[in-house]
Amino acid sequence: MASLVLAAFLAATPPQTAALQCATCASWSQPSGQGVGLGVDDFGTATAEEVDVNVVIPFGWLVALRVRPAAYFGFDGAGSAIGGKVEVMFRSKVLWNLARVYAGGGPALFVGLTGPNARQVDGNWFAGDINGNWFAGTEIFFQSRWALHMELGSSGGAFDTGAGPYADVGLEAYLF
Repeated sequence: MASLVLAAFLAATPPQTAALQCATCASWSQPSGQGVGLGVDDFGTATAEEVDVNVVIPFGWLVALRVRPAAYFGFDGAGSAIGGKVEVMFRSKVLWNLARVYAGGGPALFVGLTGPNARQVDGNWFAGDINGNWFAGTEIFFQSRWALHMELGSSGGAFDTGAGPYADVGLEAYLF
């Protein structure tokens, strides 16, 4: 009976041939996470969702600058805002060509669009806020130029949007 189950399993398993591999993909033997990174993040807080696009510019293997234009979308009467963050990151080397940990922080500037802080001031619609944020995370590489990153952090309390402690998941591409 066991040999019948093993034979059925082997018959259902697709063959591992070179034809199934991507001919244009970088070899896994190449160093992971090198160069400028481009990414997208999606994370939420208790009352808001945030979507970011990010650009990571390395200054050696230890320090990088990350610029993140961002949009907050509030729930349950919380406001919405757009803005961005400029962050300094401290990163480890990529361990076993598979994973890297990082941490950092920096200022965030947001303009309220809806909610309690999107109000008219002297005839003009404007509500701005500058606050700080911090984060710590890890990148898991599934190819030398592509990584999934997971992050925990805090992003101030911009405009009653619910911004604050967050958990983030995103995709990073190191194309340059």
